[in-house]
Amino acid sequence: MNKIIFLDIDGVLNTQGDKNLIENTFEENKLNNLINLISNTNSKLVIISDRRLITEERKMIDSVFDKYEIIVNYLSLKRTHKKRSDEILFYLSNNKISNYVILDDNDLGYTDNNILKSHFINTYNNGFTKDEYNKALSILNTKSNYELKINNKLIGVFSFAKAKEKALEVIHNHITNEDQAYQYELPFSAGASMNYMYDERIASDEEIIIFERISMLLQDLLFNPDNKPINYINKNYECHNKNDVVNYDFYITNKSNEIILELNSDKDYLYTNMFNMIDGLDYYFSSRQEVVVKDNGSKRELGEVVELDVVLTKVDK
Repeated sequence: MNKIIFLDIDGVLNTQGDKNLIENTFEENKLNNLINLISNTNSKLVIISDRRLITEERKMIDSVFDKYEIIVNYLSLKRTHKKRSDEILFYLSNNKISNYVILDDNDLGYTDNNILKSHFINTYNNGFTKDEYNKALSILNTKSNYELKINNKLIGVFSFAKAKEKALEVIHNHITNEDQAYQYELPFSAGASMNYMYDERIASDEEIIIFERISMLLQDLLFNPDNKPINYINKNYECHNKNDVVNYDFYITNKSNEIILELNSDKDYLYTNMFNMIDGLDYYFSSRQEVVVKDNGSKRELGEVVELDVVLTKVDK
């Protein structure tokens, strides 16, 4: 996994009053601070400046960093979102990143976001000086630790990647275990009786479609790390918008970059935000299901309640 330096240029590598700028853009001392940061943290450089939108500007930027044998990456070659902070969140969601820092002279939504605010350095006053270099170095070298609890029992404290892996393994085993009440990987009692809902047409076409999409979402997003959650949501979000299923008790919402799945059926429920998982947030998976259909050979009894609570909480280093 990579460390990333998200770099604005104007106001970071140049400030008002700077003289003898390289390519009329880069002040030498500030540029050297950046080069040292890249080298000392083994980070990748991603340009977030609006200069990235202009072909000639990209050529100039590439030529300058090529002298230092640094490969330049660009956030995008066109705007994908109205706010730069949302563009960065999209990038984080679709790339494997261990840590990152944002160098910008404007707060473009960074401090309003719980994920980004602790990674943002505002260079408005002086640009990327030695002080800002030290702050960035500290951020990039910080390792997040997460406390993992399962059914209120502390399992341990792990790196974000390891805690996520362990949590999803527990959830996956819980949902797919043949001894559970679950069928079709739908973690509530309506899913357990899916087969006769199809046969007897007890559920409406709309309900069956929603059940199928929830099942697909659980499999494709929660348990398939190769899929890109934001891409999936962008393509299918109209299917899962709360307003589209207002008559039902299960829906997906997108709140502050948290994709939240809420399912309710009588006393059964499932709540989770373990989609689009990025280091920096707390995560949870909480489900309750009463066994309403008993298959031959199942160790579960009718009326038995199966519960699982998994909580990932970020803790100080």
